[in-house]
Amino acid sequence: MLGLDTEEGRKKWDDKLSMMVGAVASFLIIVTVLGAVAMIYRIMQHPSPNANESVLGEIFASRMMLAATRMAILFVGLYVVLSVLIHMRRGQWLTAAGPIKVQEAVKRVTRAANLRDTQVELVLRDRQRWRRRAVELSDEVRRLEQTLAKAQEQLRKQDDDANRAK
Repeated sequence: MLGLDTEEGRKKWDDKLSMMVGAVASFLIIVTVLGAVAMIYRIMQHPSPNANESVLGEIFASRMMLAATRMAILFVGLYVVLSVLIHMRRGQWLTAAGPIKVQEAVKRVTRAANLRDTQVELVLRDRQRWRRRAVELSDEVRRLEQTLAKAQEQLRKQDDDANRAK
């Protein structure tokens, strides 16, 4: 349905997801820069803070700062979700958890599976070779049995001829 049943289809989806992640990242950077510029501009427009207020208090009380923070959280969440999807699709998401190195285990299992595949192929080739040899030997046995039967028949005829001659 989605075209994920072939390697080419999976590659297309990986490319699409990568483009989406790149677009989200670019958009996030642009929004962050514009938000920072707008926030600085609005802070500069207001008169200097009162003696009771600090500069940080002014910045964190700004509506623009709250809006920019909310947007950043939203876009970072979306970016994380898309990147997790890409990593899961490519099988790269979990590579280590504490002392366990998943990537090394996967490499060992892959090597062992490849070795087993090679061994199975060799055994199948040997099996075919032995099967051909068994057929050849069976044919030779049949031929030899026929030759033996003919020889026995000739011996019987010679014995019969020798018995008649006496």
